[in-house]
Amino acid sequence: MSKHHISTIINGEPTEFLCEPQLTLLDVLRDELHLTGSKEGCSSGDCGACTVTVDGRIVCSCLMLAVEADGHAIGRLPRSQSCGLVCLTSHETSLKACAGRPR
Repeated sequence: MSKHHISTIINGEPTEFLCEPQLTLLDVLRDELHLTGSKEGCSSGDCGACTVTVDGRIVCSCLMLAVEADGHAIGRLPRSQSCGLVCLTSHETSLKACAGRPR
């Protein structure tokens, strides 16, 4: 299979990589780019361990193909000290979510 050239911004840094079309964003982040903050948990988007932001929106990276990241900004969510899960509080939108689910 031919690899696709992807141009994106990850954690504020312009990034380019090659990937096969069937790889998830989680696979590329961890295995190709060695960014191990996002974890594989359930592989079905239920646990939130793989949660990242794509253009500011919360996404499960285990469910998104890496080729879909082309031209988008990928970010990570801070770890909550209180619950140990990936949590986000956006002051701009008053969105609160834990493990990728709104509260």
